[in-house]
Amino acid sequence: MSFIFTSEPIAAALLERAQEGVVVQGVIEDRNTGGQYSQYDRLRQVVHDLLPDGNPYTMHHKVIIIDDATVILGSYNFTASANERNDENILIIHDPEVAALFVEEFGRVYEQARTQE
Repeated sequence: MSFIFTSEPIAAALLERAQEGVVVQGVIEDRNTGGQYSQYDRLRQVVHDLLPDGNPYTMHHKVIIIDDATVILGSYNFTASANERNDENILIIHDPEVAALFVEEFGRVYEQARTQE
């Protein structure tokens, strides 16, 4: 779940995993899917399921769920600026209970996006 996604290296890693057969799904804030550096179209060609968000407000999530035990989150936008210029943070949490909460939130956000298509 991502507010903005312009990071080419992170997109490349997701594409690689998808090509290896890993199920890659996601939801990106609708207003940021068509931006100049957005990786949305590039990812959508290969990943299993990538949708623009479906809520009428701003989806400001910045989360990558790796599996049922590992979640990456923080103030870190998935952009080159977040990595090179901004003072953004990132947490990697290894906890099945915490991951389950994010999986539940992804299900809610995904369903909202899916029904808007």
